[in-house]
Amino acid sequence: MSSNPRNHGLGIQGHPAAPPQVVKALTDPGAVCPHCECVGLYEITVRMVAVSAVVGGQGLGMYLGCAACPWAGPMVIVADPAPKVGV
Repeated sequence: MSSNPRNHGLGIQGHPAAPPQVVKALTDPGAVCPHCECVGLYEITVRMVAVSAVVGGQGLGMYLGCAACPWAGPMVIVADPAPKVGV
């Protein structure tokens, strides 16, 4: 894995199509950034495109992030459903 704290552990091609959006702050007392050790992690989503490992090449990425440093946790990407024809 790269030493880049924002690589999300993906090891695949793809990039954000829009700025990441904070879904909610994690209030669990154990939600401490493993990179800078500050308290304050957030659940973040981001629309991803040109993703080589996702059917259709685009989807919604979800990860945990820190507001105080560049750390970002491993990302899960869910593929967008295929467009429906004739609906």
